[in-house]
Amino acid sequence: MKLKICLMQALFWTSSLLLGSAFCSGQDQKKPEQTPDQQELAKRCKTKLLKEAPPAEPKDKEWGKDEKYRGAPTVSYTIQADGSVTNVRLKRKSGVRWIDEYALALVKSRKYEAMPGCLGIETAETITIDFQ
Repeated sequence: MKLKICLMQALFWTSSLLLGSAFCSGQDQKKPEQTPDQQELAKRCKTKLLKEAPPAEPKDKEWGKDEKYRGAPTVSYTIQADGSVTNVRLKRKSGVRWIDEYALALVKSRKYEAMPGCLGIETAETITIDFQ
């Protein structure tokens, strides 16, 4: 049985450099205009996945007696200016240890295109695993 990984990209883009503090509470307020420098920075700091080496499928997929699947795990991480992935953390657990470990290993295996001049981009994503 092979695991298929389906990714729901970019739940959160929280780089204060790109977003600033433009969170508005009113529905009728408009987003502030970006300066040409901000537009150029946002364009230069877009992420592009170069490599993802999915980990080997776990051999032991047994669930612990107290484990119960509660949903797809969410992993948060930082994409550094050199394209490396750091600060990989489990933001929401699935309830099953081997699924959470697989999701963390998948994100750690990634390499993104370098983004010179960017401070790093913090993001999170939900990793959906197809058990077929």
